[in-house]
Amino acid sequence: MGILVDAPKPDFWAKNDGNTARAFFWNPVIASSITGIDEVLIRKLPLVLTTIACGPEIDAQKFKEFCLATANLYLALNPWYCMPQRASSKC
Repeated sequence: MGILVDAPKPDFWAKNDGNTARAFFWNPVIASSITGIDEVLIRKLPLVLTTIACGPEIDAQKFKEFCLATANLYLALNPWYCMPQRASSKC
């Protein structure tokens, strides 16, 4: 992928930068092969994150359906992970 993730850049403190995230999502085939995360899930997550961050006018029902389908895919691929229904819920 051509990114260095285990050492901070000089003069950039110890924070992760957006370029690391962009490289991960722009190369879903490579990211999937390195991490073992499902490629389809890697392709869906940036759509959810971008839509939330940009705040464009969207069809709320379609976005809800897309997010639920993405969450269901995640749960199907990772049945060992407890995803609470609400932030206040406990597993």
